[in-house]
Amino acid sequence: MNPCASDRPLGHGESGARARAALLALWALATALNVAKPYHVDDAFYVAEARWIAAHPDRPTSGRIAWEGEHPEPFFRAGNHAPLVPALQASVIATVGESPIALHLLTSIFTALVVLFAHALARRHAPAHALAITALVVLSPALIAEQNVMLDVPLCAAWLAAWLALDRDDPRGIVGAGAAIAVGVLVKLSSIALLALLVWEGARALRARTIRASHLALACALPCASLALWGLASHAETGEVAFLSRAQSVLEPTLARGLLASMGVGAARAALFVIVLGGVMPAGLVLALAWLVRAGHRGALRAGGAVLLGLVIVARTLVPELARRAGVSALADEPLAHSLLRVADLAIGAAVLTLVFARARHVDEIDRRLARWLAVGALAAIGLAPFLAARHALLVLVPAWLLVARAGLLDDARSTRIALALAGLVGLGAAVADHRMAQLYAEAAPRLREQVGAAPGTRVLTVGHWGWQEHAARAGLVAYEPGVTALHDGDVLVEPLGVHAQAVDLADRDRLERIDVVTVEAGPLDLVRTLVDREGLYVSWYGLPWSLRTEPLERFVVSRVRPR
Repeated sequence: MNPCASDRPLGHGESGARARAALLALWALATALNVAKPYHVDDAFYVAEARWIAAHPDRPTSGRIAWEGEHPEPFFRAGNHAPLVPALQASVIATVGESPIALHLLTSIFTALVVLFAHALARRHAPAHALAITALVVLSPALIAEQNVMLDVPLCAAWLAAWLALDRDDPRGIVGAGAAIAVGVLVKLSSIALLALLVWEGARALRARTIRASHLALACALPCASLALWGLASHAETGEVAFLSRAQSVLEPTLARGLLASMGVGAARAALFVIVLGGVMPAGLVLALAWLVRAGHRGALRAGGAVLLGLVIVARTLVPELARRAGVSALADEPLAHSLLRVADLAIGAAVLTLVFARARHVDEIDRRLARWLAVGALAAIGLAPFLAARHALLVLVPAWLLVARAGLLDDARSTRIALALAGLVGLGAAVADHRMAQLYAEAAPRLREQVGAAPGTRVLTVGHWGWQEHAARAGLVAYEPGVTALHDGDVLVEPLGVHAQAVDLADRDRLERIDVVTVEAGPLDLVRTLVDREGLYVSWYGLPWSLRTEPLERFVVSRVRPR
């Protein structure tokens, strides 16, 4: 179906002024929700790295951080990225000081690029729905709630720039794509997956004689050169090639598991990616149902409903039993709303990917190209990322929504408006709730320090990583290091239960006497939850990118060290 053939679809005939105003509004909304947000989750890593680079520009990756481990380790071992974005953040710190607002405004520049690039691609391939597609991308929880000061929005901008350049089918386009991929590699190592796409598209352009072999060679040389320069620089600084050490740390457990076990893990990650993709495209449910009704596929609708009902039954019976046997208490005891969302997310993700495969097989070259883009992003998330998260699905949102639009699912203006309203409800709800969660940790650290450390000389220790460790350090709480920190009589230890934390030594645990549990209750704006049981928007081992919860936001266990 031609996406331009409907009776005045949403966005039809948009004027340049209207488009610019709408894009500006989307960017301003995303920026407003992020600019004053306290550092949250992985922000602490990149802020610490930027702070180190500002003070030690000649040794950008040699600083140390305690990050999801028992002891501090160098940045180049804890992360899988070149220091390009942290260096930009360091330049901001060196210029205006360490200002969270300034660092969030730096992210806002990349958000603007994502908005512009997404709209440009939509105008090329689904012009009648360009604004709707751009809005669906921006309002996704993967973008609007997860901008922060991490690498993922800059990474998305680099990927979209590469796809825009590849779309040109001329020498400037192929070389420009190589340059964009070279930048992407220096943002995050997973961008190396785009090199395969560059070779594929370049070979197709060679057969069509729109480029010469020298153009393709130059395009491929650019990301290879950026990778080589990163390797040489890291070796000169640390004596190691950072990305090779990281690859080894990822491959060793894979090889140790064996082929069949690794295939099982890969299949599980692929299934989880489908769920995460559905979770960050909630509007897909409205569009798919409306399309089935319009197309008269009532039999398919009834069959799909029966399948979903069966999945809900499985989710409430078989999955909890398997989870109990595996010791995964969060899955075993999850509420009904969580199970329903899991099934809905699976259905949305599966519907989108089914549509992608169908159009890649039977329609035109543009659809096949978009499907290749989505496939590369999915494979990068499933095979190259250390875990799955909503931000990894961000990389495939633009080709996914383009294929949805080109299949005609956005042709009906009424259902598209409902879909946009649902996307806005979920996206804004997630963004507000996540902002409140970040604010919780920023405010809790000094408040707890004041409450439990009132006695002169009392030392307040804490465990916990992510954004909490940044706020705790600023409030004067001392990070506990297992096997290194010596507990003194009367010391107080604060343990947040909602963030990843280092383990307390058993000998030290035996000396702790619980004196309080500080509970932070949820409010009306916390219904859409982005972090539950240390999972959610930022990491999904088995959880959902967002869920609906009314339980307390966080519990801080406060203990005092008993005299020996």
